[in-house]
Amino acid sequence: ALAAAHPHVTFVACALSLGSSTQGTLAHVAELTEGLYEHLVHVYADYNTKEAIKRALRFDTLPFAAAYDSHGRVCFTGDPSSPELHALVRA
Repeated sequence: ALAAAHPHVTFVACALSLGSSTQGTLAHVAELTEGLYEHLVHVYADYNTKEAIKRALRFDTLPFAAAYDSHGRVCFTGDPSSPELHALVRA
């Protein structure tokens, strides 16, 4: 809903919650997301890269989102239903 309401924002999804080297392969993620979430750009990261991203962003609970400014700096991490994230998207 947030992505559909804000077409000026690029929303990207990466299945960071798939937590093993066998559950979370490119084929598995593609199968899960095929034809879904038309307002999201889907990206893939291998298991080790996902684990590094999770540590860097302090991803420790679901749901989780990270927002970046136009220079690639992290400006939000946390629950995607947070009023703070919604305010950033509207800005």
